[in-house]
Amino acid sequence: MATVSGLIEGAFLIGGTPYQGVALATPNQNVVCKSSPVNLVHSGENAYIYDDIIGTSEEREQAGGFYPGSGSMISSTGFDSTIYAGNASRTSALNDNSAIDIGYMEEVHPDWDIITDSHAYTAGYNARIHARENVSDSTLVSAGVNSLVFDDGENNVVVLLGENSSASPGENSLLFSAHASSLFSLEKNGAAAIAWFDGQRRRITVVYEGEDDILAGLTYYIDHNGQVVEV
Repeated sequence: MATVSGLIEGAFLIGGTPYQGVALATPNQNVVCKSSPVNLVHSGENAYIYDDIIGTSEEREQAGGFYPGSGSMISSTGFDSTIYAGNASRTSALNDNSAIDIGYMEEVHPDWDIITDSHAYTAGYNARIHARENVSDSTLVSAGVNSLVFDDGENNVVVLLGENSSASPGENSLLFSAHASSLFSLEKNGAAAIAWFDGQRRRITVVYEGEDDILAGLTYYIDHNGQVVEV
């Protein structure tokens, strides 16, 4: 029998045959998915959904009690819900104030696997995506207004579709934004393509870290003339 750590004690734990779907609707619920991969849809508000595996005691202690799984498909539609996802996951958080967190919760241990090929999608107002260290070659898409995407990994693709959103792609990562109202920063070898409106048509400004005085870690936006402006 698996041991649920103190981090998620009292949670509703799900284990079973891979690819069998589960749908839940209870609000204010912690759900720990012990089957890897997992198919889960959760519609309750204020839910926390963990794509977890049964690791060794040493692994779980190092990872702060949560060791992310692989290949899962998880969707939440409830307000203010959070998904904690792992490798090659497909996740969507579709309501306001929702979040997707990909990766290990603690400082990455040298023996832990790289998390790759994950796809995260948020659509609600004020939603958040966080790709933690060790996440690479993944796609992070935010379609809601006033959303945030934090990329602490590398080689990822970030897409902002909502107005007044912001993103911080990691090293060697790409950013595509549909609105000049977006705030963004770049890390080493990062690049961004930002759309803006000149009064007659939409145009694209392309920005590269290390070129045209664009420095890693600083925050920028595109003005009404398509020029890059530091915040």
